Amino acid sequence: EYYQRMASYAAELYQDDEAVRYAARAVELSPDDAEGHKKLGEMYRKRQDVAKSISEFRQAISKNERLFPVYLELAELLLGQGETNDADMLLRRVIRASPDEELVSQAARLSMQVNLGRGTLESLEHDLLPLALNSPERPIYRQLLLEVYGALAYPLLERERSSEPKEADAARAALDRLGERAVKPLLDALGDARAAEQEVAITLLLHVQNKSAGPTLFSYATGSADSELRTRAMLAVGLLRDPALLPRFEKLLVVAGHVTAGESDPVLMAAVWSVARMRAPRAEALLSQLAASDASDVSALGVVGLALLGSRSGAAQAAKLLTEQEAGPLPRAAAAFALAELGQKSQENLLAELTDASDPSLSSLAMLSLARLNSTRAARAIADAFTSSDPLLARSAGEAALVWASGTYRKPKEVLPALDGSVNVRALLDALRPSGYSSSERFTALEKLAPALSAAFERAAAISPERAAVVSDLLVVAAGKLPLAPLTADAQFTPAEQARILALSRELGATLVPQFVTLARHPSPEVRLTALRFLAHRPEPAAKGAVVEALKDSLGSVRRAALASLDGNEAEARGPIVTLLESEPDWALRASAVDTLGRVAAGSRDAQAVRALSKSARKDPFAIVREAALPALVAVDPAAARGVLEAIHDSDPEPRVKARAQALLETLR
Repeated sequence: EYYQRMASYAAELYQDDEAVRYAARAVELSPDDAEGHKKLGEMYRKRQDVAKSISEFRQAISKNERLFPVYLELAELLLGQGETNDADMLLRRVIRASPDEELVSQAARLSMQVNLGRGTLESLEHDLLPLALNSPERPIYRQLLLEVYGALAYPLLERERSSEPKEADAARAALDRLGERAVKPLLDALGDARAAEQEVAITLLLHVQNKSAGPTLFSYATGSADSELRTRAMLAVGLLRDPALLPRFEKLLVVAGHVTAGESDPVLMAAVWSVARMRAPRAEALLSQLAASDASDVSALGVVGLALLGSRSGAAQAAKLLTEQEAGPLPRAAAAFALAELGQKSQENLLAELTDASDPSLSSLAMLSLARLNSTRAARAIADAFTSSDPLLARSAGEAALVWASGTYRKPKEVLPALDGSVNVRALLDALRPSGYSSSERFTALEKLAPALSAAFERAAAISPERAAVVSDLLVVAAGKLPLAPLTADAQFTPAEQARILALSRELGATLVPQFVTLARHPSPEVRLTALRFLAHRPEPAAKGAVVEALKDSLGSVRRAALASLDGNEAEARGPIVTLLESEPDWALRASAVDTLGRVAAGSRDAQAVRALSKSARKDPFAIVREAALPALVAVDPAAARGVLEAIHDSDPEPRVKARAQALLETLR
């Protein structure tokens, strides 16, 4: 006791060496004192004498196996030395035997880190599972077990999404095995009073998909818990695709022969989604009732469910629904999908009409269905959709073109995929787009669709300026990009294919020049600007004439756009540019004009251009214009420019203009 007291006094006085000496003497005199070994070990650890600290901690727990805080300290030291096996063994002892839940939690989380690094996390699960099942009065074990299940499940979920079938199948099999082991504690967690535990359990049950969890999840979903958690529980039920639960769904969704589900109840909508994706023949009667519902979202999911089931009666129901305008766009869009899914051409004409529907989801699926059915009306509908300003419809046009040209609809791996939130029927219908087509298939589709595109672009340019603007954007793109984006965006074409796509774009644009020349005289400045952007890229004389004519436009932004569009040696533009220079009140436009005149008259020694540029260089009141005129004059006639440069170098009041003149003179020597 004397040496222990002396050690404490020394420590208080920061006399660490003395404190260690007294503590060591105390342990020497009382070797069975576990607390003494613990204190001495802590002193060594503070001094970073790891080997001695480990030795003393080992002595402490050998004298008293209940010193659980020492187990943790010793485990941390051992981990620092790379002795992971011994460290994890100590942590497991704390997990199994400590009455202190905080220590248990610390030990378990540290053990998780150790075993994650070694890839042996399942061994910790094997320790925690019996503790969770046999000690329901200690919820800490279940909480920790849920964390372990999460750490095991999430990497498997990533692997399940792999594009490699073998890896995805192996991950799914591992998730199924995990579900078999995890289902009992996960279901127990649903009864936990804490919403956080319920949420974790539901999240894991969504992914492990064990059918034995279905009844409990269904009861939870129809209980009194938080609406969001109940919705997710019902979505977990839907992932099971268990026909044995159909009686429960019928009781929930149909009362006295009437469907009770509506868009306002997310739990009931999740139940409708669950039935729609079940693909069980026993579900056909319930799906027919859902398809006939007055609630549009419910009706749409019911129709999709019948289509996935391959129901012939569903085909008749879809055909009838497609003709009912009052049914709303989503049920009719679902009906369009169903008719194509079931190979029914009975409503081909109506599908063609619906491609012009105001609702983009309906028009997109009608167009896609025409392509899937190989309708003679498909090409025109697809080409017209290319000119839509709606991004969904334009993107869908490219996808429908691939289906039509290849004769193959590569639908999503899962038509009604797993959800982790409320059911959004429109988003589900919009996600029915095909994917997985190669760049060569895109190129082939573009070649095949070209005649229809030519006619569609002419119609669009004639119909409205808005559609003409879309056509211009399809054909005129920034450097480094390819035109006709719905079929070319994000694709890797060969150099030969790229050259052909650019040539095709030029061919498609040739027939549109007359319409855009007309639009260049439109009352709206925005329309005139759109037309100029298109015409500036065309080599036809009519196009060049329209651009030159725009130099006389009453609006400065149009004149500026026309100037920017002139970038070649175009003799016919020189006179109008000179005229603009003489009358333009805007100094910024005059600066653009002298720069453009230098480009279009470069090397020509054009007398009119030389006079105009010389006048601007000498007399324009704005230094920026005078400075811009100097290199333009050199470009047109270097010999004539020399005298002007010398005069300006001697007389211009602006130092920057004089410096520019000097620099240009040096280049002419």
